This record gives sequence, C-alpha cells and structure tokens, in this order.
Amino acid sequence: NLNFIRFDAVQLAVDYRYGTGHQFNMADCEVRQAKAHNNEAGVFLEAQVPAQFELQRNRFTSNGQVLAVRTRLAAVAEVLIAGNILSGSTDADSSTGIELITLETSQIALTIANNIIHAVAGCNCGGAAAVDLRTNDQSVANVKILGNTVDDIRAGGTAITAMTPGGTSQLVVDAPTNTFTRAGMAFSAPSSPAS
Repeated sequence: NLNFIRFDAVQLAVDYRYGTGHQFNMADCEVRQAKAHNNEAGVFLEAQVPAQFELQRNRFTSNGQVLAVRTRLAAVAEVLIAGNILSGSTDADSSTGIELITLETSQIALTIANNIIHAVAGCNCGGAAAVDLRTNDQSVANVKILGNTVDDIRAGGTAITAMTPGGTSQLVVDAPTNTFTRAGMAFSAPSSPAS
C-alpha cells in the first residue's frame, strides 16, 4: 500500500509478471512525471498474472500519458480508478489521460469513477483522448466509466475513445452520468487499423 506519498519527476510502474493474488493500493498520493514524450506514462500498471489495483484520491500529472493500464497473457485483473485528479502538464506533449490496452487472453474489469480528467491530449498526435480503450487478440474488457468530470481535452481530442476490438477480443463499455466540457467529441468508436 502507498499512502500520502509525493513522487516528483518520476514514473511509477507496477508490473506483476509472476505468482498470483497480487494487490496494489494507492491512496492520497501525488505523482508528477516530467519526461517530455507523449508515450511516457506517469503511472503504468501491468498485469500478466491475476492482480487487483486500486487507485483512489490521488493526483497524477504527466507530460505524456497520465495513467496506462495493460493486461497480457492469461491475466485476470480488477482495476478501480476512483476519485483521482488526472491532468497533463504541458500542451506540447500531453497525451491520453487513461489508456487501457489488453492483449492475448487477458481479462479485465475496469472501473473509472468520480475522477477529474483535464488538460490532456495536447500532443496533436492524432488519437489522444481523456480515456482510450483498446482490446486485442482474444482478450476481454468490461469497463464502467461513471460520474467523471472530463474537461479541456486539448487539440480537439475525444473524451472517450473505444476502439473496435481487434482479433476476437471483446470490449463492453458502460458510461453513464459523466460530464464532458471543452472536448472535440464526447464518445468515439473508430475502427482499429488492420494488423
């Protein structure tokens, strides 16, 4: 568990590759990532084995992606992102607020609730969003996005992008009761590029 810790000019990465029963809890912390590249995440979570992650009441700021979540192999993951403030730190490099990518046969239940996501997607990189969801291979993602305030999505970006599932993967998105302001689009479901 991480509580009441401030991380300056760092990337926080939690990567579970072996074993089972992993649980990561982070509350009331601050992470400020300063690498000037839109593909660098301030907070990076990855599960290749069964794991649970809970991020609550934190403040995350990043020049690139703010929070990236990946599942791979046969991982079964539960992720709760609730009551956080996520923001970009510069227009030139800020990328996606929360990005989910699932691969292989992994499964994830992701809840994004009651967060403030603002000043992201300034990179003009053609796809940055407040929340970007991508499933691939045979993976399954059930995503609930509720009660969030999404504001100031830069460069005409989208509040929520749900890419067409790749391979035989499945993506189920439930997104009620969110507030979107100053975004190019509220919701987008474009086709994934052919592999």
